[in-house]
Amino acid sequence: MNIYTNIFLEFLLISTSILILFRLRKKIGLAPLYILLGTVQYVQALSKTMIQVEVFDRFTIYPGSVILFSAVLFAVLLIYIKEGVISARMLILGIIISNFILSAIFGMTYQQELIIGNNQDQNAVSAFLINYKYFLTGTLILLVDFILLGIIYQFLISKIKKLNFFIVLFISLFTVLLFDSLAFNIILRYNSSELLNSIVGHTIGKTVSAFIFSAILYIYLRYIDVDKEISAFIANQNRDVLSILTYKKKLQDLQIEKKQVEEKLTSQLETTLNNISDGFVSLDTNWCFSFLNNKAGELLGRKPEDLIGKHVWTEFPEVVGLPFYKAYQEAFKTRQTIVIEEYYEPFKKWFENRIYPTTDGLIIYFSDITEQKQTEAALLKSENYLNNIINNIGDPIFVKDDQSKLLLVNDAFCKIFNLSRKDIIGKTLAENVSEDERETFLRIDKQVLETGIENVNEETLTIEGSDRRIISTKKTRFIDETNTTFLIGIIRDITDRKKVEDELEKHKNNLEELVKLRTEEVSLKNEELQRMNNLFVGRELRMKELKSIIKEMEQNKGNRPNS
Repeated sequence: MNIYTNIFLEFLLISTSILILFRLRKKIGLAPLYILLGTVQYVQALSKTMIQVEVFDRFTIYPGSVILFSAVLFAVLLIYIKEGVISARMLILGIIISNFILSAIFGMTYQQELIIGNNQDQNAVSAFLINYKYFLTGTLILLVDFILLGIIYQFLISKIKKLNFFIVLFISLFTVLLFDSLAFNIILRYNSSELLNSIVGHTIGKTVSAFIFSAILYIYLRYIDVDKEISAFIANQNRDVLSILTYKKKLQDLQIEKKQVEEKLTSQLETTLNNISDGFVSLDTNWCFSFLNNKAGELLGRKPEDLIGKHVWTEFPEVVGLPFYKAYQEAFKTRQTIVIEEYYEPFKKWFENRIYPTTDGLIIYFSDITEQKQTEAALLKSENYLNNIINNIGDPIFVKDDQSKLLLVNDAFCKIFNLSRKDIIGKTLAENVSEDERETFLRIDKQVLETGIENVNEETLTIEGSDRRIISTKKTRFIDETNTTFLIGIIRDITDRKKVEDELEKHKNNLEELVKLRTEEVSLKNEELQRMNNLFVGRELRMKELKSIIKEMEQNKGNRPNS
């Protein structure tokens, strides 16, 4: 296995380890990843001086150091993108602090090794021997690298939005690694003749490292750890470019703002609750008042501030054992909403309670419904009175809404349809008649409701299981003071009247036929008599004419001379 294969496998091992631990963060947390990165820092410090490769026979590269250092930046960028500023800051501070602690521990351990192992081989290199100048300088530069990485990435992702995401990742890592190479070499090797070669070697190694880690990170974010929304794996583009530095202050500002908003909302909520017409009471899990609005205080006859923190059953012991008390207990135990209406004897009033269980106790809306109950009683009495009146009317009477659904009927209506009142109210009864009759009934209903013109119509009524009846229905529109439209109708059964009319019509037709026949017979007799009369008159005239002729002949005979 050559050195380049080994280096490539190191890339895969460290990146895969970081990504696997990050992928399992919801199950095992981020602590294992942080431990790995702390270990990597130590190995990176050792490999900086122990492992090196010459490229182009001139430039020195420390592959282990480059890979491990780049891996730390790779992990920080990953956490910054996926977990946000807080997690990234925690990781950065953890690495920096652990570097200083490790350097102190290694120094102590090395001193112990020297004290205990005085007689051992003095040429052996201790595992705890660290170049503190390099290590501590590198740690401080690393802190700047972390900050610069967050600023550059956030600038590219938020200000240059059309830039390809892989390019964003590569530029972020490459820029920081290039800065690290320049800063590290300039600070530590300023007067060295190897400065230029060292900078070039670092630049070559870290450019390759930036490209490989950017490609791995891009593939992971784009194709493996993909959230539901396409942009979820990219840091919030509206995040401030300097959020990596100013996040704590902004968090504090947000916390203050949140507190102010909460106080404002609480004040607005109290104002709103104090303006509602219902009483509002909040009880905690110990049955103590945590809030009452002004209306609740008015209905209970107590000042709200005097009841806050007081035990409800101590303040109102007369409620214990009443239906209200049982309803509260049931709502608290079952976590179910309960609505109850009951008469409260101490106040001589009816109350409606709507009880809502919460995680903090109970919320109760209650209102005085005494007037409503009195009105309902009056309406019930009035309704009974109205029912007594309309039920004593022999003709069917009905009231419909604007959808032709029956709201009120009398006993005669129930009888004609052979249905109980509960089977009629709320229905149109269109399904109980024939199709032709259904269309006629509904068409006239609609016509009267729309035009307001009263309609009287004679129609048939065919109910299953009974004979067809003939009815006369009068329908009138009524609009009450709330602008609600009703259809009022009265039905009169005219079946028997129609039968009588049909019989009269039949007799009338028979009489007319008989009169016609008799008239024809009289006409024939008159014609016969007229003919006979004409015959007798003609005969008489003929007789008179003959007599006149005979008389004339006799006169002529008497005047003739004798020959």
